[in-house]
Amino acid sequence: MLRFVATVLLFSAVTCQDDLVLRLTNQLNDLRAQLDAIKERCSDLDPLGGMVEEDGYFLAFKLFAGNGRDAFGSYGSLDENNDVVFQRYVTPSSCRHTGACGHNFRGDFLFYWDELLVDTVKVNIHKNGEVVHYAVFNGTGSTYLNWFNQTKLLESSWLDLKTSSTNFFSIYGNSKLRRQFYISSNSTDCGSDAGWLVIKNSKEKCSWGKLPKTAKYPVIFYANPNHAVKFSSGGEDLTE
Repeated sequence: MLRFVATVLLFSAVTCQDDLVLRLTNQLNDLRAQLDAIKERCSDLDPLGGMVEEDGYFLAFKLFAGNGRDAFGSYGSLDENNDVVFQRYVTPSSCRHTGACGHNFRGDFLFYWDELLVDTVKVNIHKNGEVVHYAVFNGTGSTYLNWFNQTKLLESSWLDLKTSSTNFFSIYGNSKLRRQFYISSNSTDCGSDAGWLVIKNSKEKCSWGKLPKTAKYPVIFYANPNHAVKFSSGGEDLTE
């Protein structure tokens, strides 16, 4: 009789333990299902998810004209990283591509530039969803602040950019004139201002840069044909 009771108790104990294991297993499976659902909705958990452009380049930075953010301030900010998981989850996917987006995008690549051994860097200027101009730079041995210069230029849609003389060609640009990402061949005076590209974050002193009071900064001015222009000639275009 004692053996029988002991056996029954032992059997009961095993049954309770099995029930506990089963419940925990079911809970674990539920958690895994929830995690899979989150991964499905949030491709950002893939470190390269949504970052590859059509020509094989990874998006490191995107400036959206007219959003009120200083161009260099946004590009150089060490406090801004849209590639961290939460930021990528709440950032519209269009901001990580070349589509319309009301926000700038600053990604991991700017933080880990030196470790990534960057090969080439491409700048695209978009208007109405289309690339209107581009420039490709040699990124070897560069930093995220000095790759944008004429000595590293490999090719460009501006056919004269590689061989022409420039007096400004840098991300910093001309701090006195408050011109950033500035590529200029002449900036002696307003009538002589000529070049290929300039980003303005505030009112331009020269008449060629005057905008309606309702205009929002930053504004990207660029030479509309495939060569440098005098900005006062009306040969430049802009994206707002």
